[in-house]
Amino acid sequence: MRPKARDAEFEDFVRRRRSHLLGTAVVLIGPRGAGKTTTGRILAQTLGFGFVDGDGALAAKVGQPAGQYLAAVGEAAFRATEAAVTVPALASAQSQVVALGGGAVTVPEVRTALQRPGLFVVFLHAPGD
Repeated sequence: MRPKARDAEFEDFVRRRRSHLLGTAVVLIGPRGAGKTTTGRILAQTLGFGFVDGDGALAAKVGQPAGQYLAAVGEAAFRATEAAVTVPALASAQSQVVALGGGAVTVPEVRTALQRPGLFVVFLHAPGD
């Protein structure tokens, strides 16, 4: 749950900077549980951008939740599939907020894709990380 006192402050901050982000994509990275999906949805709504959840896109491709898929196929196959979903999404992202899976940045192809001009990459972390 978001702290209510900060909602208006956050939304005002984002709205004032919206013009600087038009035509770009905001990509949220960070460890599992850092709030990438929750923050991404709020940010996308505030900016008027589309929202892409990396774990959700992967789940749609493989037909099961990301965690189940990871358990079924193992880390290496999971990361390869994650990269196959993530890299094209980053290549075409514009006026979107993209929340990557927590381990996506461990894949070299994903790190390379994150260097594309027009991507604004933000690292989120949760207290205690």
